[in-house]
Amino acid sequence: MTSAPLLEVRHVTRDYALSGAGPFARKTFRAVDDVSFTLEPGSVLGIVGESGSGKSTLARIVMALDAPTSGEVLFEGDALQTLAPAALRRRRRDFQMVFQDPYGSLDPRQSIGRIVAEPLHLAGTLSRRDRAARVAEALESVGLKASDSARYPHEFSGGQRQRIAIARALITEPKLLVADEAVSALDLSIQSQILKLLMALKDRHGLTILFISHNLGVIEEIADRVGVMHAGRLIELGPAAEVLHRPQQKYTRELLDAEPTLDIIGRKQRRR
Repeated sequence: MTSAPLLEVRHVTRDYALSGAGPFARKTFRAVDDVSFTLEPGSVLGIVGESGSGKSTLARIVMALDAPTSGEVLFEGDALQTLAPAALRRRRRDFQMVFQDPYGSLDPRQSIGRIVAEPLHLAGTLSRRDRAARVAEALESVGLKASDSARYPHEFSGGQRQRIAIARALITEPKLLVADEAVSALDLSIQSQILKLLMALKDRHGLTILFISHNLGVIEEIADRVGVMHAGRLIELGPAAEVLHRPQQKYTRELLDAEPTLDIIGRKQRRR
């Protein structure tokens, strides 16, 4: 018996108005165009595409940080865009996001402890002592020390900052982690460490991951299934081995031909 999807994206489209358009010019830009997919518990779906393909807009819609022009996103059957604000805040503990920039995503004026505990403050359900214990546990789960909570972002390397961002995302024990270009700002050796960490956390906590990247090599390392986005559309979707080794679309083949084959964490098969 197959489990029900944790996440369902149904015919999602997102249009943006263009400023300064003349009377005969196109007045909207379609960033996401009729995208549908499901994500089962404990799985990793990699979404890959060039810059401007719509994948980051899709991530924001999945996180209910942006609303679709049409279509819907369901998390455990709840249509996120129709939830009342209070209900959506409660729901957010179950899905968290890791952003691309490990430097810009952490407030330099806040201590690491305050940064990591931020989602718990928003939930407002734990005592100060319990929050401190959860922060210590989250930091240790990503290979940092509990005492690091008293330090500030400028005292850490890029890789360590991304570990902090992951700890913040995991503090509420979410079911879904959305990683939007989470390793693209890091060098290759640090990418390897972060990918290994994500896979270990997935196995330990039963995480479901939506991993978004422009890098096919990274996607190949981590994903069970792969979706390819081009000009806002999801043009190919299937098991990673099928999409990456026997692609059906010309655009996917062109992406593969342009991508160097790098074995980042030792999971990669040789492409045919």
